[in-house]
Amino acid sequence: MPGRGRRRRRGAARGRGRAPGLGLGFGLGLGLRLGLGLGGGAGLGLEEGLGGAAAAAALRVLHVTDVHLDPGYRAGAEASCARPPCCRGGSGGARRSGEPLCDTPADVALSALKAAVQVGGIQMVAWSGDTAPHSGGAQASGTGGTRVEVLREALRVFAVGLTRSFSGVPVVPTLGHTDFQGSEGNPQEVFAAATDAWEPFLPPAALRSLRYGGFYSTPVVAVDTPDLKLRAVALNTEAWAMASFSGFVNSAPAEEQLAWLELMLDEARAAGEAVLILGHSPPGVWGGSWGEASERYQHLVAAAGATVAGQLFGGQHSGSFRVLRDGAGAPTSVAYVTPALTTFRGLFPSFRVYDLAPGPPEALGGAQLQVQAFKQYYLNTSAATQPGAPDMFLWREGLKSARLRPHLGDLAPASWDALAAEMAQNKELAQRVQELESNGAEWRVGAKCGSGTPAGCATSPCRA
Repeated sequence: MPGRGRRRRRGAARGRGRAPGLGLGFGLGLGLRLGLGLGGGAGLGLEEGLGGAAAAAALRVLHVTDVHLDPGYRAGAEASCARPPCCRGGSGGARRSGEPLCDTPADVALSALKAAVQVGGIQMVAWSGDTAPHSGGAQASGTGGTRVEVLREALRVFAVGLTRSFSGVPVVPTLGHTDFQGSEGNPQEVFAAATDAWEPFLPPAALRSLRYGGFYSTPVVAVDTPDLKLRAVALNTEAWAMASFSGFVNSAPAEEQLAWLELMLDEARAAGEAVLILGHSPPGVWGGSWGEASERYQHLVAAAGATVAGQLFGGQHSGSFRVLRDGAGAPTSVAYVTPALTTFRGLFPSFRVYDLAPGPPEALGGAQLQVQAFKQYYLNTSAATQPGAPDMFLWREGLKSARLRPHLGDLAPASWDALAAEMAQNKELAQRVQELESNGAEWRVGAKCGSGTPAGCATSPCRA
């Protein structure tokens, strides 16, 4: 059992240890359109010639994060209360497609899964935490339960949706910061809730580790690729989250988990397994992780080399990337941050689909599994339904990695590093990326969420 650790003395990684990252969100209303019934009805399918599995992909992963599913959301409730999140009581015209000052309706969250089914070829699902709604607000959750009971219900609803939409597909879930709100002094009740909800997805050994510390490792037998040697490592990033007071005063859980991560990476390398690392808060101070833990994580990933096939995180609500480096400052890997599935703060709900495949022999990692492409899909909450079919949600394809060319030749770490350097010198490019970071919603610089500014947040993305 972890003992009491020393208090952290460094709140930020030093120099190259910060793992810099710049935002990459998506939201161009082009290409694919998916219509999904608001009440779970049949979808309208893909436009001709669009979608489908990538021919060269060895593994296609659906990544959903920051669901913030609110079991107490009520269509027709007050949508613009004084202290968000709203839409839990009163009367004010809250839409079934969600509102900027409210957490995610179950209909929206579950329709995203149905849209992902129509994208096609999903072989694994990564679910990166913050499934619970935000706590507080002017309106209490309509469930009438305790905070952990609300978490249990949100986990249950989304887990059932995944089971129905992706029967037989491996699901690898993690916890996020909001999932711990109200249980900071007793994380074991959160671990227990997650263990109960995720029992259908995980083997006994993973469930035992999850109940102990909120993290685990599990082999993944992906659909249609039984010979692929793949292991998922699911982190509990709350152990080193800057927003966690317990992580500040007691570093022992973080140190224990990072030592465990080193062991998992060593064992995977010895077994010839590719590792997909999943978590909520991305590495780096800008990602909300303590610098000391970020430095240690970055060192472990660099040492593992091509064993690490990909790193998928959430927590930022907008899409972004983090370039991780070795001790000499050379880029060694990329941590991808997928935008949120929530409508909160005026964002358009989004999810990503990542394609992984062996790289060319001359690429970093050679023939090992690497992220080769990704696409993002989003729901424009201002035009959320299919024209002529008001009961059908309309999910659109946003920007995909291929559209970043010629600024990004491939998805190798050096290429992402070059893009970041170009953005630092090219204000127009940086501004364009910042606009895309809004997930398709209108970008408005300086908009703030919180008391006294609900009107501004109702029409554009907000940065608290």
